[in-house]
Amino acid sequence: NLLKISFRVLAFLGIALIIEVMCGPIATLANLVEIASIKSQVPKAKARWEAKGVNSYSIEVDADIPFCWFIVTLNVRDNIVTSVIEKENGLISRDYCRFVTDYSKLRIPQFLDRVGQEADTLNWIQTSLTADFDPEFGYVTYYRTDCSYGTHAIGDCINVYRFTNFQPVNDSSP
Repeated sequence: NLLKISFRVLAFLGIALIIEVMCGPIATLANLVEIASIKSQVPKAKARWEAKGVNSYSIEVDADIPFCWFIVTLNVRDNIVTSVIEKENGLISRDYCRFVTDYSKLRIPQFLDRVGQEADTLNWIQTSLTADFDPEFGYVTYYRTDCSYGTHAIGDCINVYRFTNFQPVNDSSP
């Protein structure tokens, strides 16, 4: 019986090793293709955003970054963040989130720049990148980086941002 159990354990470990060896390079290649796709999408998204000529808007940002998570509504007028309405914050990390978060970097043009820079500079072997863009306005709707990608470590460096409830504001309104 012990021999049967040892054989099963060895067979299982062998299969697990084969899967790891085969899927690791495939996943890395898939990540490279995803990043190349994002690189090609960013200029198109920026062009859609610029063509709309939106300088004032509100947008909800749901962020989950290391040691901090929050949901806020940003009100932007003439490309300046005029107010931030906190909807939810991690109770433990509220002060820390306020300290580390520069809300002006979450404005749409700045975040599009961030996605483009990330796609150009990250180490695609160790870091995965995912980004989705609004088909009409071009702003980022979903963004995720995971630097534990290549190491299979616990991801205390995963950054996730969701942008929802976008509402353009007519600049001529009072």
